[in-house]
Amino acid sequence: MDTLNYVFELISGKEFSVPLWEMIVYVIFISLCLLFAKHRLGLLTSYCFVFYWGFISNLGSFFNITSKYQWGMQLYVLSGFLMFIVVIIGFFVQSNE
Repeated sequence: MDTLNYVFELISGKEFSVPLWEMIVYVIFISLCLLFAKHRLGLLTSYCFVFYWGFISNLGSFFNITSKYQWGMQLYVLSGFLMFIVVIIGFFVQSNE
């Protein structure tokens, strides 16, 4: 439990930026997905935006945070890989709609 608290304290003190125009594109696209009842596409879009914002756009911030710890980059790579696998599986799963 101490490790979980340590990781939370490490991450909670950091700020990550998301450009306003990307947030506007995201909100418009998600709204259109909900309006046209394309829930699966909306979820996949959310995964892709989170992956981009968290693992590509803020790459420098993650390197600064995790460079002091050996397990930090391993956790970073593992999290990105798992998110990528979830997106790929989502693209190939058949929908019953």
